[in-house]
Amino acid sequence: MAKQIGAFNFQDIFEEHPIKSCIGCFLTGIGLTYTVLSFLYEDKIQNIKDRYEDKIEMLKKTHEQDLEIKEIKLSKEEGTNYYLNVKPDSKLAKDLSKLINPDKE
Repeated sequence: MAKQIGAFNFQDIFEEHPIKSCIGCFLTGIGLTYTVLSFLYEDKIQNIKDRYEDKIEMLKKTHEQDLEIKEIKLSKEEGTNYYLNVKPDSKLAKDLSKLINPDKE
């Protein structure tokens, strides 16, 4: 017996294949829900992503600035410690550092 293709009836489909029909309805519901929610909340999600990217960029910039400040401090310390190629532990080096930086000691 050949099936008639002309009439499309959901009740017949549910009666013949109830489990497949339930799975199909469930997946269709998930798809529609995802579409509606992504349409409604797309801007909010993008704003959150942008905020986190901005925070990451700001942290990277502050880290780079901290590294530059530490590098400048190290170069100043090296410049005062090895002034005129004097050993940093000698008495002459201590006297020179007192003359150059009187407020440290």
